[in-house]
Amino acid sequence: MQGPQGLKGDTGATGPQGIQGAIGPQGNTALIKTSTEPAGVHCVGGGTKIEVGLDSNNNDTLELNEIDTTLTQYVCNANNSNSNNLTHSHVQYSNKGVLSNWVVPNNVYLIEISVASSKGGKGGNIIYSTNGNIYNGYAGGDPGYVTFIVNVTPGDTIDYYLGNDGLAGSNLSCGGTSCCGSQAGTGIDGEDTYVYLNNNLITTVKGGKGGSGRGNAGNSGCANLPQTGGQPGYLDTSNILDSGIFSFNSDNLFSLNSSTILIRY
Repeated sequence: MQGPQGLKGDTGATGPQGIQGAIGPQGNTALIKTSTEPAGVHCVGGGTKIEVGLDSNNNDTLELNEIDTTLTQYVCNANNSNSNNLTHSHVQYSNKGVLSNWVVPNNVYLIEISVASSKGGKGGNIIYSTNGNIYNGYAGGDPGYVTFIVNVTPGDTIDYYLGNDGLAGSNLSCGGTSCCGSQAGTGIDGEDTYVYLNNNLITTVKGGKGGSGRGNAGNSGCANLPQTGGQPGYLDTSNILDSGIFSFNSDNLFSLNSSTILIRY
């Protein structure tokens, strides 16, 4: 038969210290590499690129395969935008009727765009068979002229569509009283012009309106017909109120022809 458990005895004395283990291998040294970062996606105005990693081959140089890209950082210079373009020039295009683009060059952060939209078509003529006279239709509307400033980054894309000018209205041949109350065709409106920044519409300029066709040639006392020149093109503000682009109707500052874009930087 087993008896009851006895009382717990006192703790014994501490044993001697064990032998020290072998020294482990030396760890790799951490290195830092700095280099100039050109203006671009990481730093708009350029700056310094900081790369780090372990010197795995112990040659005191941080090599490409030693860089831990997850730890790369950038210290950027003050933004060179607004007035501090490092390159200055201009381009001008009149390739109407086709969507085209221009890429912002290096060292450019601010551009001024001036646009001339299309002009309206002239109204048709009346060819008066009684005496052979030609009574001209009314002129189409002038292009709209718009200027605006855009903050950009090198590599941004300016897409633009320069609308085609409107075609002339159809002529009308008539003679004697048959011309009374008759009118040649109205000119066709010019196409609208569009400007985009990185595929986002930033400006629309309406084309000039078509002019009225000539009416009532060679006759007096006929009913009044609308006979006026076409209205000029203008800035369409309906879709740019919240775009951050501040376009405004302007004079033809650079003597642009219809359907022309001028980019200055």
